[in-house]
Amino acid sequence: MKGNDIKKRVWKLTDQYGRTHFGRQWGENVTHDARGMGALCSANWIFCYDSPELALLMNPFHAALKRPHIWKADAEGKTRNANGLIRGVKKLTTLREIPLPVITMMQGVEVAVRCAKEVCSEPGWNTWADGWLSGKDRSEASIARAVADAKAALSDHAECYEAIFFASYAALAAQISELFASKACFYADAYADACIIESSNANVVIKAATKASKASSLVAAYYAAYAVYAAKDAKSTLPLTDIISQAMSMEKQP
Repeated sequence: MKGNDIKKRVWKLTDQYGRTHFGRQWGENVTHDARGMGALCSANWIFCYDSPELALLMNPFHAALKRPHIWKADAEGKTRNANGLIRGVKKLTTLREIPLPVITMMQGVEVAVRCAKEVCSEPGWNTWADGWLSGKDRSEASIARAVADAKAALSDHAECYEAIFFASYAALAAQISELFASKACFYADAYADACIIESSNANVVIKAATKASKASSLVAAYYAAYAVYAAKDAKSTLPLTDIISQAMSMEKQP
């Protein structure tokens, strides 16, 4: 094959019914072709990813599927690669659905922070990032300082501003999510013991805290994906595959 022609193993992201935004229906041994040479973000290309982990990590920023499913697939023909984050191909065959990889909220944030560190030279923010990655300091106060450092970096470190800004906010949203989750657990235990609050109030509080925790988790996932995108835009040689592998192999305690 010449030029940008490829034949390789890729992974396809769909909704729970095997469909994608441009109306294509996928399934076992289903093939689709795309025609034309328009922009990558158009029906002229079929989108896929170089790993299932990357597909799931970038879903909040790309497809935003509420119930994503991932298919093992073979791609053929010409390809366009957007900084290693998403691939557009001309012919794709989905072979079979695979189990979703498990990427925790904190692992997603870790990927974002590590990617931002690759492009950031701002000392204050890097000090915070090292503390967060080691698990030594994930307090709300330190994250607030990181956000402030990110804002301060706009003038002197414009090339990395978006990456560190959204990585910081991803960490903040994750912290808030865990806070609400812990509150839900507290009230659930209190309800079970029937010794602190009335059951009617307990159910309301538990549902509200659980809902807030889930919402904050979704925000964290989106900001983490945005930070990865911004870091890759700032540094195309970012070792994203290695960063994802590192984050998934080391689960740190907050």
